[in-house]
Amino acid sequence: MKKYFNTLIHRNNVILRDHRVYGIRILPGVTYIDLLYRLIENQFDKSEITLTNILFHSPLATDGIIDRQLKIEIDCTSEKKWTVQISSQQEKDGIIIDIAETEHMTCEVLLGRIRSEACSIDPQALIMSAEHVWDMDDIYSMARSS
Repeated sequence: MKKYFNTLIHRNNVILRDHRVYGIRILPGVTYIDLLYRLIENQFDKSEITLTNILFHSPLATDGIIDRQLKIEIDCTSEKKWTVQISSQQEKDGIIIDIAETEHMTCEVLLGRIRSEACSIDPQALIMSAEHVWDMDDIYSMARSS
């Protein structure tokens, strides 16, 4: 069974308006994750939801004139693993102006308690083994100068 959820991302949405990459309004990737958790959390305890295989395909961008109709498709065929696709279409004044959908994110949702087999990380040992330690201001300065 598939479930579909739609929401309009208005061109002046504060999150979209204030997050810019090279001057272009871009919806932050974490927004998709937040929306997905909000859709699922009323059915499951957050501790029983694991997102995996998250892949960001294309950013949701707008020029300040066009809105985006966001579609979240959740394939609930399996009771323990769902697949998710998030896409959008351009919209202006309530009318879809381009039928082509832009795919933004795909992922899988694992349901139920997942035993983590990840090894523990010792942050102090990691710091001590580093060849260089850089201040973030220095890193940004180097990035801007290149």
